[in-house]
Amino acid sequence: ELTNLPLTYQQALGQCLGRYKSPGTIVRNSDVAKQSKNICFNKKAKKKSLKKYRRTSSRSNRANWAIKPGEKVEYYFENGTLALTLPAKAVEGGAIGDEISLINLKNHKRIKGIITDRGRVEYAKK
Repeated sequence: ELTNLPLTYQQALGQCLGRYKSPGTIVRNSDVAKQSKNICFNKKAKKKSLKKYRRTSSRSNRANWAIKPGEKVEYYFENGTLALTLPAKAVEGGAIGDEISLINLKNHKRIKGIITDRGRVEYAKK
């Protein structure tokens, strides 16, 4: 039985690393930290920090939109010491605080995030 297989992007997303990995290296099962408060950041604290961005505007008021449909944006993900920035394209538009759908331009998969600034969307785990 194979136990130390490389993780897919979806499997690695949201996980904490137990050791340092150089950019561009493969993340394996053995690299993922056991969920512990001193290794991984406090998920409740991250939820609270993103809470201030959640649904503060109305989608009907297009004049206040920070991101328009079809616009290229920066998709940002942070987890402990791991921080990723990916190029994405907005499927929906919205103002700061809105949750929108995006297309990851690296693998062309749909992702969701919360608009935190003009041209910037952050990962928001539900």
